[in-house]
Amino acid sequence: MSNALYLRLPATPDAVLTGYRAGAAPASVQERFADAAAAAGGRVVALVPGHDVVLTAASLPTRNRKRMLAAVPSATVVVTNPTHFAVALRYERGQSAPEVVAKGADHLALRIRTLAREHGVPIVENPPLARSLYGRAEVGDRIPAELFEAVAEVLAYLIRLKQLVL
Repeated sequence: MSNALYLRLPATPDAVLTGYRAGAAPASVQERFADAAAAAGGRVVALVPGHDVVLTAASLPTRNRKRMLAAVPSATVVVTNPTHFAVALRYERGQSAPEVVAKGADHLALRIRTLAREHGVPIVENPPLARSLYGRAEVGDRIPAELFEAVAEVLAYLIRLKQLVL
């Protein structure tokens, strides 16, 4: 199991992990499993007292992932590293900075790209920017200041192609 993530979690499925992300609402163990599974490429081995349980991201319902994917159609652009990362950004005139509405790696990135195509959201391949956004910003956050210029260039590119009207 080279691509597995090992976690020691509370025994009860309704337990809450606090401090999962600073400033965010506490995540349930199931939500944490799903997030960890997505980060580990879809496979998590959870070490629950007395049991080794193998869970996949697809097998666990997560409100956060469903909410995130539901936001993709409202995105302004999806920035991708063609196969590994996808980050959906929403920007409206007057906002201080674009907001990350969805991000994913591997299979989740594919799902984000598919939803974007289905809903006419422009997809821009920019591997360095996609990796930076994926690593530095969380869903619901504004993009980091050091990425403003790169994201502005992507938005300007879409405006020039007339795929974006602000």
